[in-house]
Amino acid sequence: MSVVSVFYGSGNFAVSTTAQGGVYQTVGYTAPLSWHGAYSAPTPTGAAIVSPTVGLALPHNLFTGFSDGYWIHRVFLDGHLVGTFTFTDQQFCIPMQWDTVQSVALCGPEPEDPGTHPHTPSPGGCAVLLAAALFTRFRNRKA
Repeated sequence: MSVVSVFYGSGNFAVSTTAQGGVYQTVGYTAPLSWHGAYSAPTPTGAAIVSPTVGLALPHNLFTGFSDGYWIHRVFLDGHLVGTFTFTDQQFCIPMQWDTVQSVALCGPEPEDPGTHPHTPSPGGCAVLLAAALFTRFRNRKA
């Protein structure tokens, strides 16, 4: 299960944030690059971020999207907190004025194999603990 939160913008563009342990990866979709008559285009890391690429415009009167996983979103307008929302595996659409959102995921992705969970001891570790318990129980005590 991936822990993803998506906000929808105008023109069906979206901003997607994925929680990856202690790091968040955010991807925002923009208008495609435009080519000019010389068949050359700006480099993706340079001028593509500015003109002619059009940045994503999120509607600031509708807070809409979906959250997979457990997310807390703090929504601001002009630097003032206007709402705190908690979503768990659900879609949302809230009519409100906003200009900034801060989000945090409170759970990480599930391990692919239940036997590889970091809090599950290995079979060898269980055997060592069992043997230590038996030897401790049956050792001779001297008075």
